[in-house]
Amino acid sequence: MVESGNPQVTCCELAWAACLVDGEGSVTIYKAAKNAYWGCVTVINTDAGLLGKYTGILTRLGVPFYLCTRGPRNGGNLSCTDVRVSRANALLTFIDLLLPHLVAKRDRAQLLREWVNEKLQEALARPGCDSRGRPRYTRRLNRRATEYDTDVYAVMKALQRPGHPNEHTWASNQFEKMCSDLRRKAESWQKCPAAACDAV
Repeated sequence: MVESGNPQVTCCELAWAACLVDGEGSVTIYKAAKNAYWGCVTVINTDAGLLGKYTGILTRLGVPFYLCTRGPRNGGNLSCTDVRVSRANALLTFIDLLLPHLVAKRDRAQLLREWVNEKLQEALARPGCDSRGRPRYTRRLNRRATEYDTDVYAVMKALQRPGHPNEHTWASNQFEKMCSDLRRKAESWQKCPAAACDAV
């Protein structure tokens, strides 16, 4: 069985990748300098064979990623490697493929997907290129933040802290409404980009 019409990656491999993200990874929104935000799906491990299989799946899917290797920490002997997917289109593609198989990080992935899509639709509605001549929407979505971005970030962080029952209950209650709001905002950019730009 294959997934999404890609004969190179099987459903079993996607399920394996989702399990790896669930157990050894993170799905989150980071806060950068100047109150800007960017999303990322990261897997961190010391096993070269495991990471090789994971990056092989990403490569066959056509999902670009970044590698960051750090030396031994806390008295350990092994170097640790981060595999990061952070470009907007790559996040949308990868999350859409992983969502049917995710368990522990499913809500976070869904929220990240809706947030990235809304930012992507906004970027597409704004003509022009960056300093390297690339369309703006191909960059990581770390543009200036709005108050709503800050709210999404707060819910994402709360979803990552299930050890705090009150906070996690609040985040769960906000999750569905926020995803619905983001879908509506994305649709508004698609339907009337010029008017949406004027309104920002």
